[in-house]
Amino acid sequence: MLLAGSVGAGAATAQEPIVVSQAEAQEHLMKGVGPKYPPTAEFARIQGLVVIKIRISKDGSVTETNALSGHPLLVGAAVDAVKKWKYKPFVSDGNPVEVTTTAEVPFWLGGALSSAREEKATIAHYFEQDEECHDLFKAQEYQKAEAPCRAAVDLAEKLAAAPALKRIDSYEVLGYTLFDLRKLPESLEYFKRELPLAEKTLRSDDAELGRAYHALGLGLYANGDLKGAREYYGRSIKTLELARAHARSDRLKVGTANTMKIVLQEYAKLLRQSGDEAAALDAEKRAKSVK
Repeated sequence: MLLAGSVGAGAATAQEPIVVSQAEAQEHLMKGVGPKYPPTAEFARIQGLVVIKIRISKDGSVTETNALSGHPLLVGAAVDAVKKWKYKPFVSDGNPVEVTTTAEVPFWLGGALSSAREEKATIAHYFEQDEECHDLFKAQEYQKAEAPCRAAVDLAEKLAAAPALKRIDSYEVLGYTLFDLRKLPESLEYFKRELPLAEKTLRSDDAELGRAYHALGLGLYANGDLKGAREYYGRSIKTLELARAHARSDRLKVGTANTMKIVLQEYAKLLRQSGDEAAALDAEKRAKSVK
Protein backbone atom coordinates (compact mmCIF):
# COMPACT_ATOMS: atom_id res chain seq x y z
CA MET A 1 0.00 0.00 0.00
CA LEU A 2 1.87 2.95 -1.26
CA LEU A 3 1.82 6.47 0.04
CA ALA A 4 4.74 8.74 -0.66
CA GLY A 5 6.81 7.41 2.22
CA SER A 6 6.51 3.70 1.47
CA VAL A 7 9.32 1.62 0.07
CA GLY A 8 9.66 -1.65 -1.79
CA ALA A 9 11.16 -4.85 -0.45
CA GLY A 10 14.84 -5.55 -0.91
CA ALA A 11 17.28 -8.34 -0.27
CA ALA A 12 18.68 -8.92 3.19
CA THR A 13 22.40 -8.95 3.88
CA ALA A 14 24.37 -9.47 7.05
CA GLN A 15 24.49 -5.70 7.52
CA GLU A 16 21.25 -4.48 6.01
CA PRO A 17 17.72 -5.36 7.14
CA ILE A 18 15.03 -6.31 4.64
CA VAL A 19 12.97 -3.37 3.39
CA VAL A 20 9.21 -3.99 3.53
CA SER A 21 6.27 -1.90 2.40
CA GLN A 22 3.95 -0.05 4.73
CA ALA A 23 1.20 -2.47 3.77
CA GLU A 24 3.19 -5.55 4.77
CA ALA A 25 4.31 -3.92 8.00
CA GLN A 26 0.71 -3.01 8.79
CA GLU A 27 -0.26 -6.68 8.55
CA HIS A 28 2.36 -7.47 11.21
CA LEU A 29 1.41 -4.62 13.57
CA MET A 30 0.21 -6.12 16.85
CA LYS A 31 0.12 -2.99 18.99
CA GLY A 32 -0.15 0.60 17.77
CA VAL A 33 0.00 3.42 20.32
CA GLY A 34 -1.44 6.81 19.44
CA PRO A 35 0.65 9.96 20.02
CA LYS A 36 0.24 12.49 22.81
CA TYR A 37 -0.47 15.87 21.23
CA PRO A 38 2.30 18.37 22.15
CA PRO A 39 0.65 21.30 24.01
CA THR A 40 2.56 23.91 21.98
CA ALA A 41 1.48 22.33 18.69
CA GLU A 42 -2.10 22.03 19.91
CA PHE A 43 -2.21 25.69 20.94
CA ALA A 44 -0.76 26.73 17.57
CA ARG A 45 -3.31 24.53 15.73
CA ILE A 46 -0.55 22.55 14.02
CA GLN A 47 -1.69 19.26 12.53
CA GLY A 48 -0.81 16.76 9.82
CA LEU A 49 1.08 13.51 9.24
CA VAL A 50 4.53 12.63 10.49
CA VAL A 51 6.28 9.99 8.37
CA ILE A 52 9.02 8.03 10.11
CA LYS A 53 11.47 5.45 8.82
CA ILE A 54 11.71 2.70 11.42
CA ARG A 55 13.86 -0.35 12.03
CA ILE A 56 12.13 -3.39 13.52
CA SER A 57 14.18 -5.97 15.40
CA LYS A 58 13.90 -9.72 15.17
CA ASP A 59 11.53 -9.74 18.15
CA GLY A 60 9.21 -7.14 16.60
CA SER A 61 10.34 -4.10 18.62
CA VAL A 62 11.07 -0.73 17.04
CA THR A 63 14.76 -0.08 17.63
CA GLU A 64 15.57 2.87 15.36
CA THR A 65 13.60 5.85 14.07
CA ASN A 66 14.29 8.60 11.55
CA ALA A 67 11.68 11.24 10.82
CA LEU A 68 11.27 11.76 7.07
CA SER A 69 8.59 14.45 7.07
CA GLY A 70 6.25 16.30 9.39
CA HIS A 71 6.14 19.49 11.43
CA PRO A 72 9.07 19.78 13.87
CA LEU A 73 6.71 20.34 16.80
CA LEU A 74 4.99 17.01 16.07
CA VAL A 75 7.99 14.82 15.31
CA GLY A 76 9.05 14.15 18.89
CA ALA A 77 5.61 12.95 19.98
CA ALA A 78 5.32 10.80 16.85
CA VAL A 79 8.67 9.14 17.50
CA ASP A 80 7.75 8.51 21.15
CA ALA A 81 4.54 6.77 20.04
CA VAL A 82 6.16 4.64 17.33
CA LYS A 83 8.84 3.40 19.72
CA LYS A 84 6.04 1.72 21.69
CA TRP A 85 4.64 -0.11 18.65
CA LYS A 86 5.02 -3.87 18.59
CA TYR A 87 5.11 -6.06 15.49
CA LYS A 88 4.77 -9.76 14.88
CA PRO A 89 8.33 -10.87 14.02
CA PHE A 90 9.19 -10.96 10.33
CA VAL A 91 10.50 -14.28 9.03
CA SER A 92 12.62 -15.14 5.99
CA ASP A 93 13.56 -18.73 5.15
CA GLY A 94 12.21 -19.80 8.53
CA ASN A 95 14.36 -17.38 10.51
CA PRO A 96 13.41 -14.07 12.18
CA VAL A 97 14.91 -11.04 10.45
CA GLU A 98 15.27 -7.32 11.00
CA VAL A 99 13.34 -5.06 8.63
CA THR A 100 12.92 -1.39 7.85
CA THR A 101 9.73 0.32 6.75
CA THR A 102 7.90 3.62 7.12
CA ALA A 103 5.21 4.48 9.63
CA GLU A 104 2.68 7.31 9.52
CA VAL A 105 1.46 9.04 12.67
CA PRO A 106 -1.53 11.38 12.28
CA PHE A 107 -2.12 14.53 14.32
CA TRP A 108 -5.56 16.03 13.73
CA LEU A 109 -7.43 18.72 15.60
CA GLY A 110 -11.15 19.39 15.36
CA GLY A 111 -12.72 22.42 13.70
CA ALA A 112 -12.47 24.38 16.95
CA LEU A 113 -9.95 24.32 19.75
CA SER A 114 -12.62 23.04 22.12
CA SER A 115 -12.98 19.88 20.02
CA ALA A 116 -9.28 19.03 20.10
CA ARG A 117 -9.61 16.78 23.14
CA GLU A 118 -12.49 14.91 21.52
CA GLU A 119 -10.45 14.44 18.34
CA LYS A 120 -7.46 13.13 20.28
CA ALA A 121 -9.72 10.76 22.19
CA THR A 122 -11.11 9.51 18.88
CA ILE A 123 -7.62 8.76 17.58
CA ALA A 124 -6.68 6.91 20.76
CA HIS A 125 -9.94 4.96 20.71
CA TYR A 126 -9.37 4.04 17.07
CA PHE A 127 -5.99 2.48 17.85
CA GLU A 128 -7.52 0.49 20.71
CA GLN A 129 -10.43 -0.82 18.65
CA ASP A 130 -8.23 -1.56 15.64
CA GLU A 131 -5.83 -3.61 17.76
CA GLU A 132 -8.66 -5.58 19.39
CA CYS A 133 -10.28 -6.15 15.99
CA HIS A 134 -7.11 -7.59 14.48
CA ASP A 135 -6.30 -9.74 17.50
CA LEU A 136 -9.75 -11.35 17.52
CA PHE A 137 -9.85 -11.74 13.74
CA LYS A 138 -6.48 -13.50 13.69
CA ALA A 139 -7.75 -15.77 16.46
CA GLN A 140 -10.82 -16.53 14.28
CA GLU A 141 -13.10 -15.19 17.02
CA TYR A 142 -15.33 -13.58 14.43
CA GLN A 143 -18.37 -12.96 16.60
CA LYS A 144 -16.24 -11.18 19.18
CA ALA A 145 -14.33 -9.33 16.46
CA GLU A 146 -17.41 -7.82 14.83
CA ALA A 147 -17.98 -5.04 17.39
CA PRO A 148 -14.41 -3.68 17.55
CA CYS A 149 -14.01 -4.04 13.78
CA ARG A 150 -17.17 -2.00 13.22
CA ALA A 151 -15.96 0.55 15.73
CA ALA A 152 -12.59 0.82 13.98
CA VAL A 153 -14.31 1.56 10.65
CA ASP A 154 -16.63 4.14 12.21
CA LEU A 155 -13.74 5.88 13.93
CA ALA A 156 -11.54 5.81 10.82
CA GLU A 157 -14.33 7.48 8.85
CA LYS A 158 -14.71 10.18 11.52
CA LEU A 159 -11.02 10.93 11.16
CA ALA A 160 -11.43 12.25 7.63
CA ALA A 161 -7.71 12.88 7.19
CA ALA A 162 -6.64 9.53 8.63
CA PRO A 163 -4.07 7.64 6.51
CA ALA A 164 -5.65 5.83 3.59
CA LEU A 165 -3.84 2.62 4.46
CA LYS A 166 -5.59 2.44 7.81
CA ARG A 167 -9.02 2.94 6.26
CA ILE A 168 -8.34 0.35 3.55
CA ASP A 169 -7.28 -2.15 6.18
CA SER A 170 -10.28 -1.40 8.42
CA TYR A 171 -12.75 -1.91 5.57
CA GLU A 172 -11.14 -5.18 4.51
CA VAL A 173 -10.91 -6.75 7.96
CA LEU A 174 -14.52 -5.85 8.77
CA GLY A 175 -15.57 -7.19 5.37
CA TYR A 176 -13.90 -10.55 6.00
CA THR A 177 -15.22 -10.69 9.56
CA LEU A 178 -18.78 -10.27 8.29
CA PHE A 179 -18.07 -12.74 5.47
CA ASP A 180 -17.02 -15.40 7.97
CA LEU A 181 -20.19 -14.66 9.96
CA ARG A 182 -22.14 -15.26 6.72
CA LYS A 183 -23.45 -11.69 6.72
CA LEU A 184 -22.74 -11.68 3.01
CA PRO A 185 -24.61 -8.61 1.67
CA GLU A 186 -23.13 -6.36 4.34
CA SER A 187 -19.69 -7.89 3.87
CA LEU A 188 -19.87 -7.00 0.18
CA GLU A 189 -20.63 -3.37 0.99
CA TYR A 190 -17.39 -2.98 2.93
CA PHE A 191 -15.37 -4.61 0.16
CA LYS A 192 -16.97 -2.08 -2.20
CA ARG A 193 -15.91 0.76 0.09
CA GLU A 194 -12.37 -0.57 0.23
CA LEU A 195 -11.66 -0.86 -3.48
CA PRO A 196 -11.94 2.78 -4.70
CA LEU A 197 -9.59 3.88 -1.94
CA ALA A 198 -7.20 1.04 -2.73
CA GLU A 199 -7.19 1.92 -6.45
CA LYS A 200 -6.49 5.55 -5.60
CA THR A 201 -3.72 4.76 -3.12
CA LEU A 202 -1.86 1.71 -4.43
CA ARG A 203 0.39 1.00 -7.41
CA SER A 204 -0.96 -1.13 -10.22
CA ASP A 205 1.58 -3.84 -9.34
CA ASP A 206 0.93 -3.86 -5.60
CA ALA A 207 -0.13 -7.24 -4.22
CA GLU A 208 -2.42 -5.44 -1.76
CA LEU A 209 -4.41 -4.06 -4.70
CA GLY A 210 -4.67 -7.61 -6.04
CA ARG A 211 -6.05 -8.70 -2.69
CA ALA A 212 -8.58 -5.87 -2.71
CA TYR A 213 -9.81 -6.97 -6.16
CA HIS A 214 -10.02 -10.52 -4.84
CA ALA A 215 -12.03 -9.43 -1.79
CA LEU A 216 -14.62 -7.74 -3.99
CA GLY A 217 -14.69 -10.69 -6.39
CA LEU A 218 -15.21 -13.09 -3.49
CA GLY A 219 -17.97 -10.90 -2.08
CA LEU A 220 -19.77 -10.74 -5.42
CA TYR A 221 -19.37 -14.50 -5.90
CA ALA A 222 -20.81 -15.26 -2.46
CA ASN A 223 -23.77 -12.99 -3.20
CA GLY A 224 -24.56 -14.73 -6.48
CA ASP A 225 -23.18 -12.17 -8.96
CA LEU A 226 -21.06 -14.54 -11.03
CA LYS A 227 -20.52 -12.10 -13.88
CA GLY A 228 -19.29 -9.32 -11.61
CA ALA A 229 -17.17 -11.76 -9.62
CA ARG A 230 -15.50 -13.03 -12.77
CA GLU A 231 -14.41 -9.50 -13.68
CA TYR A 232 -12.76 -8.81 -10.34
CA TYR A 233 -11.14 -12.22 -10.06
CA GLY A 234 -9.59 -11.48 -13.43
CA ARG A 235 -8.31 -8.11 -12.24
CA SER A 236 -6.94 -9.71 -9.09
CA ILE A 237 -5.01 -12.34 -11.01
CA LYS A 238 -3.50 -9.78 -13.42
CA THR A 239 -2.45 -7.54 -10.54
CA LEU A 240 -0.95 -10.40 -8.56
CA GLU A 241 0.97 -11.54 -11.65
CA LEU A 242 2.48 -8.05 -11.92
CA ALA A 243 3.24 -8.00 -8.21
CA ARG A 244 4.99 -11.35 -8.40
CA ALA A 245 7.01 -10.32 -11.45
CA HIS A 246 8.14 -7.09 -9.76
CA ALA A 247 8.74 -8.55 -6.28
CA ARG A 248 12.16 -7.53 -5.00
CA SER A 249 12.72 -10.52 -2.76
CA ASP A 250 12.07 -14.24 -2.90
CA ARG A 251 10.03 -13.95 0.27
CA LEU A 252 7.58 -11.51 -1.29
CA LYS A 253 7.48 -13.53 -4.50
CA VAL A 254 6.55 -16.70 -2.58
CA GLY A 255 3.88 -14.90 -0.58
CA THR A 256 2.30 -13.46 -3.70
CA ALA A 257 2.48 -16.84 -5.44
CA ASN A 258 0.60 -18.48 -2.56
CA THR A 259 -2.12 -15.85 -2.82
CA MET A 260 -2.31 -16.38 -6.58
CA LYS A 261 -2.85 -20.11 -6.13
CA ILE A 262 -5.78 -19.52 -3.80
CA VAL A 263 -7.33 -16.93 -6.11
CA LEU A 264 -6.91 -19.15 -9.19
CA GLN A 265 -8.44 -22.14 -7.40
CA GLU A 266 -11.47 -20.09 -6.37
CA TYR A 267 -11.66 -18.64 -9.88
CA ALA A 268 -11.76 -22.16 -11.34
CA LYS A 269 -14.76 -23.01 -9.16
CA LEU A 270 -16.48 -19.81 -10.24
CA LEU A 271 -15.85 -20.52 -13.91
CA ARG A 272 -17.09 -24.08 -13.59
CA GLN A 273 -20.23 -22.87 -11.85
CA SER A 274 -20.69 -20.38 -14.69
CA GLY A 275 -20.56 -23.24 -17.21
CA ASP A 276 -17.14 -22.40 -18.66
CA GLU A 277 -15.37 -25.72 -18.18
CA ALA A 278 -12.50 -24.93 -20.54
CA ALA A 279 -11.63 -21.74 -18.68
CA ALA A 280 -11.97 -23.55 -15.35
CA LEU A 281 -9.48 -26.21 -16.44
CA ASP A 282 -7.10 -23.51 -17.61
CA ALA A 283 -7.33 -21.72 -14.24
CA GLU A 284 -6.62 -24.98 -12.41
CA LYS A 285 -3.63 -25.59 -14.66
CA ARG A 286 -2.31 -22.10 -13.97
CA ALA A 287 -2.76 -22.61 -10.22
CA LYS A 288 -0.68 -25.79 -10.33
CA SER A 289 2.06 -24.06 -12.32
CA VAL A 290 2.48 -21.12 -9.94
CA LYS A 291 5.71 -21.39 -7.97
